[in-house]
Amino acid sequence: LDRPAGALAVVGALPAGSTAALDVVARALPEKLLRRLAAFRGEWTEELFVAAATGALGDVAVGPGGLMPNAAIALIIGPRVVAAAAPGAQVGVTVRNVKAGQECSSSSSSNSSTS
Repeated sequence: LDRPAGALAVVGALPAGSTAALDVVARALPEKLLRRLAAFRGEWTEELFVAAATGALGDVAVGPGGLMPNAAIALIIGPRVVAAAAPGAQVGVTVRNVKAGQECSSSSSSNSSTS
């Protein structure tokens, strides 16, 4: 993986009828993500990062039918940022480009489901 690298996961409410504790899901999500990232040794594309993030969300699915928690993950890998959200959750990304002597410009996007 490129460096520096980091991840941020936000876990909200669990689906109705779930018996799992929210803190258990929140602790399991980074572990599942790291296992998926460590399993692949090739060239990482944005699509592979999204697949790893959505796969980790699926790994922590709880309750009957494997219901996913209301969660979103952002991966920061070198100059790239990749974000994914569980179905029903939203993720927004704002990017600011700042160059010496210039004002910053920004763009943002939002996604209500994984892709």
